[in-house]
Parts: sequence; structure tokens; C-alpha cells
Amino acid sequence: MDRAFFKNKFALIGLLFVVLIVIVILDPRPSVNTPQKEKDTTPITKTAENDLVRTYVGNLPCDDICKEVETTLILTKNKSGEEGTYRLIEKRIGQWDASLEFDGIWTMGEGLDEDPNAEIIVIDPFDEETIRGFLVLNEKEIEALDEEGYRYKNASSYRLTLK
Repeated sequence: MDRAFFKNKFALIGLLFVVLIVIVILDPRPSVNTPQKEKDTTPITKTAENDLVRTYVGNLPCDDICKEVETTLILTKNKSGEEGTYRLIEKRIGQWDASLEFDGIWTMGEGLDEDPNAEIIVIDPFDEETIRGFLVLNEKEIEALDEEGYRYKNASSYRLTLK
């Protein structure tokens, strides 16, 4: 074989090696060994700047064949404190036990017919099918609102308490 063929072959292999190194260096995905930030799990309040997570729990009435819905709402806020991500876990207790989990974004809204200044936690605010609201009663309690954003007649049965 011709020596020029081997020189070009080695040059091509060298060029491919350099391209591979550049791709690895410029790859935006974190490597397996990249240390991740620890998740801060302190509760959310309007008075504490460093709080990031707030968890509410309670048993809500069930509107079908189950007895009640064991509900957990976990709110994680962003730096503004007025929005963030959520996880809603609903475990139906009764004739058939089933657990459903929902993830998405939440934001703070305000206003009810009876109280225009009421603070409301709105989950999935941009999705008409899954939007839900929770009225902030105080620092430790929220109340689920119906599909139209109104309070239930037996409102005290729809309360979640800060864990």
C-alpha cells in the first residue's frame, strides 16, 4: 500500500479524535459525577426569605365510591416566592384504593366573590382541564375550592393542614 494512504488515514483518525474531544467538552449535559445541589426543604411562608417547600396534608371528601381522599400537596417555590412547582398526591380510600399523582406549576392568585383580597394558591393556572385552587386561610391551613373556584358548602371538610 501507498504511504500517502496511511498518512491520510492517521490524519483522519487524529481529526476524528479531536472532534470527539471537542464534543465531550462542549456537551451541555452534566456528567454522572457532577455534584448536584442539595434540595432545601424548609417551609414556605411570606415572612421567611429562605423557605422553599411547604407540605399540606388532609383527608378530603370523595365524590365517587371511595370513602375519602388522603391528600398531600407539596409546594416548592422559586426565588420570587409567588410561584413554583407542585406535587399533588391523592390516595382514594374505601372500596378501591388508588393513588394518583400530579405535577406542575403553581402561582398565587387572589380574589373570591365574598373576599376580593383572599389569597389563592392556583395549581396548573394555564390548563383549563386541571386548574385547581386552594384558599389560604392562615399560615397553617388551606382549603380546596371547587372546579369553578368557589368554596364548598361544607368548607371545613376540604381543609389541608401544614405538615
